Amino acid sequence: MAARQCRSSLPVPRGPARMRPRLLACLLLLPSAAPLVTAWAQPPAAAAAGPRLDRAWVTRAVEAPRVAHRTFQSTAAKTAVSYHLYTPAAYDREPGRRFPVVYWLHGSGGGLPGIPQLARRFDAAIEAGRIPPVLVVMVNGLDMGMYVDWRDGSAPVETVLARDLVDHVDATYRTVPTREGRILDGFSMGGYGAARLGFKFPARFRTVSIMGAGPMQEELAATPRATPAQAQLLLQQVYGGDQAYFRAVSPRRLAEEQAAALAAGSLIRVVVGDQDETYRNNVAFHEHLQRLGIPHQWRVLPGVRHNPNAVLDALGDDHWAFYRSALAPAAAPPAVSPPASPAADSVIKLTFLGTGAPRPSRDRHGPAILVEAGRRTLLIDAGPGVRQRLFEAGGFALLTGVTDIFATHLHYDHVGGVADLWIPGWMYGRSTPLRVFGPPGTEEFTAGLRQAYRWDVAYRQIVGITAPGSVLEAREVRPGVVFHEDGVKVTAFPVAHMPIDPATGRPGALDGATYGFRVDYAGRSVAFSGDLRVGPASELVTQGRGADVVVMEVQVPSPGNSAEAQRANVSLSVHTSPEEAGRAFALMRPRLAVYSHIIPPQTTADELRAATRPFYDGPLVTAFDLMTLTIGRHLEVGMAPRRDGELFEQSGAVKR
Repeated sequence: MAARQCRSSLPVPRGPARMRPRLLACLLLLPSAAPLVTAWAQPPAAAAAGPRLDRAWVTRAVEAPRVAHRTFQSTAAKTAVSYHLYTPAAYDREPGRRFPVVYWLHGSGGGLPGIPQLARRFDAAIEAGRIPPVLVVMVNGLDMGMYVDWRDGSAPVETVLARDLVDHVDATYRTVPTREGRILDGFSMGGYGAARLGFKFPARFRTVSIMGAGPMQEELAATPRATPAQAQLLLQQVYGGDQAYFRAVSPRRLAEEQAAALAAGSLIRVVVGDQDETYRNNVAFHEHLQRLGIPHQWRVLPGVRHNPNAVLDALGDDHWAFYRSALAPAAAPPAVSPPASPAADSVIKLTFLGTGAPRPSRDRHGPAILVEAGRRTLLIDAGPGVRQRLFEAGGFALLTGVTDIFATHLHYDHVGGVADLWIPGWMYGRSTPLRVFGPPGTEEFTAGLRQAYRWDVAYRQIVGITAPGSVLEAREVRPGVVFHEDGVKVTAFPVAHMPIDPATGRPGALDGATYGFRVDYAGRSVAFSGDLRVGPASELVTQGRGADVVVMEVQVPSPGNSAEAQRANVSLSVHTSPEEAGRAFALMRPRLAVYSHIIPPQTTADELRAATRPFYDGPLVTAFDLMTLTIGRHLEVGMAPRRDGELFEQSGAVKR
C-alpha cells in the first residue's frame, strides 16, 4: 500500500527521521489480512531485534494561535513529558475565573499536525458562543502508546496522563478541578484511550467522548485497520504479547467493572461513521454498553469514513451541543476564590436520594432529596427506597441523623418511605422525634402509621430500645414560612397538582393541597417544585426567581396507543412537560436548573435536554440517584460516596 493511502487519525510528519514511526502509525489503519498463526505469548525480548514503537516523551513544538508547548516532570515516567495547551481569550481577560478542561487524546502517529486545526475549531466555537470558554490540553500519548501502562513497565502512559498530567494542570492553571470540569475526547486510538481512561477513572472524568475508536474488539488479532503482523507487533510491545492483558485493560472489561458508577454519574457518547472500518467493532461496543445498562449517546454518521475532520464536520453543532450539556454544571461558577471557611462561604448541599416516581425502577428510587445546611439535615419527600439510599449516601450517621421530613403532598411515592425512616432511624440511634411537615391530611397520615406500627414500637421498647426516638410527629402547615431554625428557613407555597376531571377539564372534587418548598440558608437558596403542572403564573415561578437552584419534576408522554401507554399518560394533565419546564426556567433564570422526579424513569438526560433547549438555554442537569449538588459561591455536582458496607457495631450512631 502506498504511503499516501495509509493515514492515521491525524497525519504523521514525513522525512527519514520519521520513517519507522510512520510505518508504525499505520499499525491499526491497514485492512486485515489472513489470521495470525504465530503464538501470542512470546517473551518481550522476542521483538527486540525488530522495529520498536516510539517512546518520545517530549515532542517538537507546534505553532498555532493561542497554543503553547509545555512540559512537566512526570513521577511515573521519571522524566519530562510534553503537551500542547490551548487557552481561550477569556483566560487572559478574566483573571478571576476558573475554566473547565478538555483533554484531547490524539490518534496513532502523535497527532501533532492536527493541533492547529483542532485549536481553530475550539476557538471559533468559543468566540461564537457555541460552548463556554475551556482550556484544551492536547496530550502526548506517544505515537502508539495506546493510553495504557505498557505491560513491561517501560511506558506508563495511563498513569502519566490520568494522574500526573491532570494533577499538574490543576496545580498550574485556573481550572475547575472536579470531575464535572474535565472532558475526555479523542479519535481512533484516542477514542480507545478516552474510553479506557474515562471508564477506569470515573471519579476524575465525568464526560467521555469516544469517536471512531479502535481497537475495540475483544482480542487484538485480525483488526479492521491492521495486518496480523502489525497487530502482533503492537500486542507484543504494548501488551507484552498477552491477550489476557489486552482484555483486562480494554474498555469492554472496564465498562463491566465500573458499570454502576458509569451508569450513575457519567456522560458518554460513542460516534462512528458507517463507512469507517472500525464501524462493526464500535457497534458491538455500543451493544455491550446497552447490555450493561450504561446510558450513552450513540451516533452513526452516514457516509463518513475513518477521518476525524469528516466526523466533526458531519456532527456539526451536535458536537458542540454535547459539550454544552457536559459543561453546564462545570461552567456555572464564574470566579476563583480562596478556600473559604464555613462562615465565609456557607453552603447548601443536596443529595438526590431518589429521582423517580411511582413506576418501579432499578436506577431511580422514589422521590427524596436530602438537604444539609449548617447544623440542619432535612428531607424533601421520603419515597420508597429512602432508607437504603440514605444508608448508601452516609451510613448509619445519616440514617439516624434526619429528624425533619417535608412532604410536598401525600401521594404514596412521596411518603411511602416515612415508616422505613421512622422506625429503623430510631432503632439504630435517633433519640429525638421524627417530624413530618406537610399539607392538610398529614396528621391523619401519621396517625395511621402510628396505629399500624403500634405493636412493633411497643415490642422494641420492651426489649430495651429507648423511647424518645420512637415518636412520630405531624406538623400540618399552610403556605408561608413553616420552619426557621439554626438559620435555615423553609417556605411552603401552593402548586397546581390536584386532579383534573377529564370530562370537564376542571379540578376534581377532592380535599387536600400540594406544595412546593423553598429553602434559604446564609444567602443560598433552592426551590423544589414538588409535583405540579407549571405555568407562567405558578407560585413556583415567583419563589424560583432569585434562587440559586430550581429542582423541577418532569413527565414525557409515553409513545404509542397501547393500553399501557394510555394508562401512563393519564397523569400528563397534572405534571410538567419539558417544554413547560423550559418556559418556567426561562422566567426564573436560576444559576442551575435541575430535573428530578423523572417520568417515565427511562427518559434520558439527552431527551429532556433536547425538548427543553428551544425554550431555555441556561445551565441544566438531569439528576440521578445519589447525585450531590453543593450550592455556594461555586456550584459543584458530584456523587455521594457509597457507605452501604458500614457495620452498625462500628458506626458510633448510638449516642449515650
